[in-house]
Amino acid sequence: MSLSFEDCQKLINSLPEALFLVDLEGNILAVNEQACRMLGYEDEELLDLNIQDLVQEYGPGHLPDQVDRATLSGEPLKAIGLSKDGTEIHVELQGRKVEAEGSKRTLISIRTVTSRDNAGRELEASKRQYHSYLKELGDAIFVLDMEKESYGEILDVNATAEKQTGYSREELLGMNLMDEMATGESPEIEYEEANQKLSRGETVSFIEKKIKKDDTEYWTEVVLTPIRHRGKKANLSINRDVTERIRARKSLKAEKDKLKELHGAVEKFKSCQTEEELYETTLEVTENVLGLDVCLIYTAREDKLVPVASNKLDVSELPSWGMDEALVGAAYTKGETIWGDDLREVKEAQPKDPGLRAYMSVPLGDLGVLQAASKEEGAFTETEVELVEILVGHLAEEVKRIRLEKELRQKAHSIQSTKEKLELLHEAAGDLESAQDKEEIYRIAVRAAENTLDFPFCSLGIVEDEKIVTKESSSRLPPEGTKTMTVEEGLSGKTYRTKKTYCFGDIRQVEETEPVNSGYRSAISVPIGDLGVLQVVSKEIDDFTEEEVRLVELLGGHVYEALRRLQLEEKLKQQAIHDPLTGLYNRRHFNETLGKEVERCKRYGNKIAFVMIDVNRFKEINDRYSHQTGDEVLQEVAGLLQSNVRDADTIVRYGGDEFLIMMPETNGEAQNTVKRLRRKITHWNEESDLLDFPLTLDMGISHWSSDQDRDVEKALKEADEKMYEDKGR
Repeated sequence: MSLSFEDCQKLINSLPEALFLVDLEGNILAVNEQACRMLGYEDEELLDLNIQDLVQEYGPGHLPDQVDRATLSGEPLKAIGLSKDGTEIHVELQGRKVEAEGSKRTLISIRTVTSRDNAGRELEASKRQYHSYLKELGDAIFVLDMEKESYGEILDVNATAEKQTGYSREELLGMNLMDEMATGESPEIEYEEANQKLSRGETVSFIEKKIKKDDTEYWTEVVLTPIRHRGKKANLSINRDVTERIRARKSLKAEKDKLKELHGAVEKFKSCQTEEELYETTLEVTENVLGLDVCLIYTAREDKLVPVASNKLDVSELPSWGMDEALVGAAYTKGETIWGDDLREVKEAQPKDPGLRAYMSVPLGDLGVLQAASKEEGAFTETEVELVEILVGHLAEEVKRIRLEKELRQKAHSIQSTKEKLELLHEAAGDLESAQDKEEIYRIAVRAAENTLDFPFCSLGIVEDEKIVTKESSSRLPPEGTKTMTVEEGLSGKTYRTKKTYCFGDIRQVEETEPVNSGYRSAISVPIGDLGVLQVVSKEIDDFTEEEVRLVELLGGHVYEALRRLQLEEKLKQQAIHDPLTGLYNRRHFNETLGKEVERCKRYGNKIAFVMIDVNRFKEINDRYSHQTGDEVLQEVAGLLQSNVRDADTIVRYGGDEFLIMMPETNGEAQNTVKRLRRKITHWNEESDLLDFPLTLDMGISHWSSDQDRDVEKALKEADEKMYEDKGR
């Protein structure tokens, strides 16, 4: 091609790309305006330069030839250009050799590709970030094929999926998640229904049991979302291991069922006519209901604890013990349960079978001791011990009943009267067992003492903050007939401290008694376990018989068991709605409470504010310091939240390191709360040496009222989104 210089100049000025006319040595002979704008030079400045001055990486004298060869090959020459201010510009060079006015020249075009390269780098960075996120995510991730011929085949996984399943990545790729890890049990949602939802672009969630490589079964909370993977339809399956949660839920249900079974089983006690029959029934309950291995019952006879019944051992071959000998004597003397994981660590223990490990020794009041043991270390939980204590409490009372009935049968003149009272007392015991609150128990107990047992003056006191507070008294007892005393004072204090029954014919002759009414003479003071004291008094000297003392003890025992039942039920209830680490409400309780709060808002036109909170860098805290430190941080945050919100607000551990505050009947208060929390966390950072970097919280607020055109879940989602916006700031 042959051009005049003027033709070359016109050509390069007419084209939109940066163009340079150079000689074979690369000296610039002509440029267009686009070249000046791209590089920031004036045209006169460029005419003094060599093309090599503007392009890195290539040696002088070779660039024109290289550009010509690259253009002929169809592949532009890639390079880094330098603007006048030194800025690097990613460019592509194309050109051809031409003849201008009889001389060999090269016409070179330079096109900037910086934005395209940046986009490519950003795409690669995004891919790396995605793979890093996929790798570090705490939940197992599976990418599943949705094509019919390979439906459910695993296309990709993260590292957590390997840990969760026990398979390596190489083993997982190509496996079918739904077939090769299925247990055969029906899932919460049928695959056909799930597929229909996924085909509509919906997200599907359910809980499913799977099998690991080592055949261990585990539970996962699954979320399925349709995606595209390398041009194919696929499902993103997020699997969170919830095995411990399921086990905890089942354990709680099992404990409740066991408590229900226990109450049903001890009903058999009432039909027992002898102590031997009662002990046999007790052993059946310990083995079949409570699942105890070895069980042994001792009774107190004179100055010895004598073995009387066992489900596995021959009691005729077992020794009797003194009241302060061995483990059985220690429990009897202290009047409290002794239990642990390994008998070998207890110096008082002298087990007949050296293979026994876990143990518990539960006193039957002053009647004896029930012992249980297992060959498995740590076999007994605190809840199981409490259940045995409830059983033993029933046993002790029934032993007293049987012994009392035996004594009453020996006294013909009072048999009929006492039996009638006993029957009425058992009716009262039934009422106590069905009572729904403490106040009802107190009323039933005092009514039984007054009307059933014919004690005109009686009172029931419960220990609160080292004081014995009267909770209920008989109608014939004047207001000044009772007073609050410490556990160190008077007959009631002595009864509580020693856990023994006292009967005095004339209390004015007893040094430690301080009767509130000078007219009181006879008194019976009975411990209600370790909870309080039941007392009856009379204005007559020596007014109470041994049978009446037994009846009061029996009533006190029924009151104790009824109160313990309420305590255990309340404990189980609290465990069900509270997070065990922080003590805050759990998500289950929040879900139950939310519906009630929404109905209140609809009824009264109030608003609800939601504050979603996330602990920043929590994974880093766990990784750098340990999960124990992470737990301490969560407890600190929980305490900070509890001390800086209103009593009417509900604080929830929403999951992991996320918390939620539900603030009913509020609007601007939520903003003030967030500001206050930020100040408090700043102050905490100044005072705490738990971390070597400042702890921060991301918080998002949303509001909901019944006049909004959205459901409350959308408001929760908004708070969550705003929290993540806060994280990005």
